[in-house]
Order: sequence, then C-alpha cells, then structure tokens
Amino acid sequence: MRLTTTTQKQGDANESTTLARIPWDADSPTPDGLTSLDVLLKWMVTPGKYERLHGDQRSRAIQSVLGALKRNGIEHRTESSVRGKVRSIENQYLSAKQWLKERDINGNDVTTGNVDSDTETAVLSLCPHFSELVPIFRDSSYLNTMASARYQVEVTEDNREKPARLKDKRKTRKEVHRPGKRRLVQTTEVKSYAGVHEDEEEDRDEVARVLNCVRRTTYGNIPGNELDLSGDSQLPSEDQRQIAEIKVNHVKKQSQAVLEHEDKMRAEMLECDVEVKRGRGEVQLLLERMLARQTMRKDGIPNDEIDVVLPLKEL
Repeated sequence: MRLTTTTQKQGDANESTTLARIPWDADSPTPDGLTSLDVLLKWMVTPGKYERLHGDQRSRAIQSVLGALKRNGIEHRTESSVRGKVRSIENQYLSAKQWLKERDINGNDVTTGNVDSDTETAVLSLCPHFSELVPIFRDSSYLNTMASARYQVEVTEDNREKPARLKDKRKTRKEVHRPGKRRLVQTTEVKSYAGVHEDEEEDRDEVARVLNCVRRTTYGNIPGNELDLSGDSQLPSEDQRQIAEIKVNHVKKQSQAVLEHEDKMRAEMLECDVEVKRGRGEVQLLLERMLARQTMRKDGIPNDEIDVVLPLKEL
C-alpha cells in the first residue's frame, strides 16, 4: 500500500512539473472556451466557496475546483497546482493591498474608479484581478490575518536595518574629525622628544639604553661609561646628528605602533558591536514571527498555511 501511494505521489509530481509550463491563462481546450484561470477565478468569487479553501473542508474544496476544470474540458491540473495558483493569487492581492495601505488609499476606490490612472495601473500590475477579488477577499479572516502578519514582519525588518545605517553615519562623522597619521608624526618631528606614553622617564631611559649600545659599538676604545642624554653637546657634530636621528626614529616607531594598536582595537570593538546587534535583531525577528504564528493559530489557520507565509526555518 505504501509503495502504491509513493508511486502515485511521484507520478503527480512528475505530471505537475511537466504541465507547469502550460500557462493558466492560455490552456482553453476550445477557441471560445474558458482557461484554467477563468474557471478558478469564477469558482473563488462565488460566495461561500473561497473560505472553504482554508477551513476543515479544504480538500473537498480543491476537488470541487478540479471538478469545475474538468467540466470545462481541462483535465491536466492537479491538487498541488491548484493550491499553488490559489496561493499566488492571494500573494498578488496582499501585495496590492499593502501598496495601497502605505499610500492611505482605500481598495474600494480602485474598484469604483475613484483613483487616477497611475494608481490603477500600479495596482493592476501587482494584482491583475484585484477588482474581481476585492468583494470576496476584503472580508476574508484568513487574508486579513495574513496581511497583519506580513505587515508586522516588514516593520520588524525595517527597524532591524535602521541601527546599521545610523552606525555607518556615526562612523563617517568620526572619521572626518579623526587626525591623520601624517599629522601626528609631523608633530613628533617638531619636538624631538615629546614622549608617547604618560611616563616620559621610561621612554627617556629606553633611548639612553639604545644610545649607549651605539656608543659601545662605535666608540668602544673611547674612555667613558654610560652616555648621558644631557651631555649631547659634548659629542662631535656627527654624533649629535646620529643621536637626534635615533631619537626621532624611536618616537616614530612608537607612534606607529600605538596607531596600529588603536586601529586594531577599534576594528575589533566595532565588529563585536555589529555581531551583538545582529544577534539581537535576529532574536527580535524570531519572537515577532512566533507571536504572529500563535495569533494565526488562534484564528484557526492550518499549520501548513502558516508555514508558507511565516516559515521559521528562513531565520
């Protein structure tokens, strides 16, 4: 029995894939006959039938649609293809409704012709059968719940993107006022020994150690012990020049090291901040979706329909 069922499902899937290329609005069996889309829309706008697609009798409703198609000579549509087309029409309607809501336009004004031609063209480009569907869809509890859930998700995602944009602006302003590395080095060159750290004595001792090493290497036979920084004037002019260069190079290296360390720490802190905010945004979005799914379940919407609109696995 399982093998037969599996084989049948595979056959339906293959058939659906093969026939998916046949447009719903171009498969009329006769020149003057109805297409699959014509039959489906006629069935959906019949009072009392559309709500059956999302109730306890949805399987019977699908069979009713297939029966209407067969009565019009269309026998190549399957249950899955009908469900997919219904979902596509619903999504078109919800997109048009959201577009109108963002512009504070009543959907009834579109059906009565109380909007300009540009608005009508925009709505029909989103939902070609909007005027036919409004009388039935506007009172559908299922679609109203779907529209509310979709709006909540979009608002949450928009709020999630704002902190990132604000952060980029703050970063740009900060970089504009940040002094360049060249400026810092030039300031150090003007004052041969300004000190990079707060403890200048420590830097001075380090320079003295380097100079004494140079002294022992270059002037090993000259009497004298440690080289005193305060006695630079007693050395020949060439020695003074070399000592000055050593001092400046030493400070340059320390300045460069401090700048590189600060840049590295700033980049790491920024990356950490981005990760934290991204994690918070994902958690908030997940909570919003879970609340929306709970609301839809309370309204009696089946789980398979909820998974189509608000799937948790996308997160």
